[in-house]
Amino acid sequence: MTQTYVVSLLLLFSSSLALSQTTAIVGGRIHTVSGEVIEEGTLLLEDGRIRAVGASVHIPSGARRIEGAGKIVTPGLIDVGTSIGLLEVKSLADTTDFSVGGEDAIRAAFRVSDGLNPHSIVIPITRLGGVTTVATMPSGGALSGQGAIIDLDGTTATDLIVRDPAALYGAFNPGAAESAGGARGALALLLRESLDDARYYAMNKNAYDRAALRSLSLSRLDLEALQLVLDKSVSLVLHASRAADIEAALRLAAEYELDLTIMGGEEAWRRREQLAATGTAVIVKAYRNLPIQFDQLGSQRAKPALRSRSGGAARDELARRASSSDAFSG
Repeated sequence: MTQTYVVSLLLLFSSSLALSQTTAIVGGRIHTVSGEVIEEGTLLLEDGRIRAVGASVHIPSGARRIEGAGKIVTPGLIDVGTSIGLLEVKSLADTTDFSVGGEDAIRAAFRVSDGLNPHSIVIPITRLGGVTTVATMPSGGALSGQGAIIDLDGTTATDLIVRDPAALYGAFNPGAAESAGGARGALALLLRESLDDARYYAMNKNAYDRAALRSLSLSRLDLEALQLVLDKSVSLVLHASRAADIEAALRLAAEYELDLTIMGGEEAWRRREQLAATGTAVIVKAYRNLPIQFDQLGSQRAKPALRSRSGGAARDELARRASSSDAFSG
């Protein structure tokens, strides 16, 4: 079997010695992302920066040469939904740091960056696949906490972190509903109460400090954390699959003027007009192309393409798929 290798540019040159070298990757298939694919191309790096890329690039004498024939050369890939740096073995509690235990459904103040392990064995394995940057995120509850964007190169957590917090994560799905009492209506009620209390707290901090404020549903730290989404410093990323859940999340975002991102979105194609009208981003996991739960029955293999299309042709295609077994098989 022929194997294809991905050479990630960012992490080939992470040491100070490599950064001071002139290096050429020669003969690889170069995906520039912003331009055409270059067959048997050359990529020249000087002082850790790309100086030239093309089919015919002059290589200075004395430059380090890396043979790229038979390999794919790309910029570092980015995975925006992981638990890298927070999880080693899921069945061992002392190696899992992506979730807060207990019955509290609102965990807005929880920050995954405080539990990052830069020496996680998962990091070098992930780099081998060409992934150099990830959004590592919390899970569990209705509001899970604050995620971080990290580069997969460094010996300390500070070395890894690119942005912290990167987003506030939560869910509008059966698991989140269970944490809120079992019904999706109870979940929506809990989220609204939390956001209302956070707004009220922000307008009455002096009274809160004097203990002269009515009782609030959240701790001070959770109330402070929710200011991040109320003032749009970060996006609220909600895991949602079912079209009805996505619609409910959109209503919530409109009501509180939030910057919303949908994670998963297996049935997002059913609400593509609303998503487009509100400019709401949807993060799709490419390998999740089959329904594994009842709220994902409308999952489609072609869901990203269907979501991006508009007009009668898209409606006809969606209708055809919805009336066929494809609507349930992929």
